[in-house]
Amino acid sequence: MNLFYEPKNIQKIHQENLLFLNGILSKINSADEFKINFQNVITNFFQTQKPIFLSPLIPFIGFDNSYKKIIPLFSGWNLFCLAAKYSDSAEDEPLDQAENINMGSAFLFLANLSVMDLITSGFDKTNVLEIYQRMQHAGLTACAGQTLDLSIKEPKQIPTPDEWLIMAELKSGAIFSWGTWASAALAQENSLISETFSQIGMHLGVFVQILDDFYDTWETKQIESTHFYKALPIVYANFHHPQRTQELLNSLLTSKTHYEKDMGNLKDFLNSIHTAKFIYAACHEQRLKIVKLLAQLDPAAINLNLCTDFLDQLLPTSI
Repeated sequence: MNLFYEPKNIQKIHQENLLFLNGILSKINSADEFKINFQNVITNFFQTQKPIFLSPLIPFIGFDNSYKKIIPLFSGWNLFCLAAKYSDSAEDEPLDQAENINMGSAFLFLANLSVMDLITSGFDKTNVLEIYQRMQHAGLTACAGQTLDLSIKEPKQIPTPDEWLIMAELKSGAIFSWGTWASAALAQENSLISETFSQIGMHLGVFVQILDDFYDTWETKQIESTHFYKALPIVYANFHHPQRTQELLNSLLTSKTHYEKDMGNLKDFLNSIHTAKFIYAACHEQRLKIVKLLAQLDPAAINLNLCTDFLDQLLPTSI
């Protein structure tokens, strides 16, 4: 079976994305340097994507459609994610704030243009406008989540796991939810099915945030932003062992000569309280919720095997 998420097919999808976006960029009256910079960033984003970023294709392909018909939606969704990424970078890397804000804004405008190109692709104008409108709602929801995120400025404000989940649903969840809903809405006309995929996307978005937080924490060598305090491994540690977690974080913040040792102590502590097992369990919980939602769909109408097989590609067997 020639599955769309196989490496050779992923590469082909990304190439078609780039061709589509180059067509839009060619119509923009701007300096070549701007376009080249855009193309480089987008190309790098596609080349470093994890399989989960193919999620918006799932509903459409599941209903036996060719993904090529929704390249404008897929491109728009990826650009939406890029815009969110640059917004986060404006928070985490203050020295590059102006550049990040500019790039994030540009990607958001390009995402809007991409989605509206669905009309040119032959989709019903009313449906496309609804997709466009819900995209704006998703963006505003993500901004609401970012507002909560920005309110956390020091270790003493570390959120609880429930508060972390709310932020993850608002930020990452809303964007994935829109992408999978829009794909389903273009594939068929049953609004209940589309809303089911909206919920599936929400759980996929949370799933992504869980893994990102985990890997970001283990790869961090310097605490240069408040983002570190909000990562799920730290949230988990602080919830169950607040005193020890605060001691380790404060030691890191004030350390000038023993920073690497203090960072090592923190990571050793996270290992000692089985943080990786907690993260894996949290990922698995999101997967179970997705499987339960998929079970509500009619197997005669959609290729559920394709959906579950793809899901199996997303959940790592170990962390």
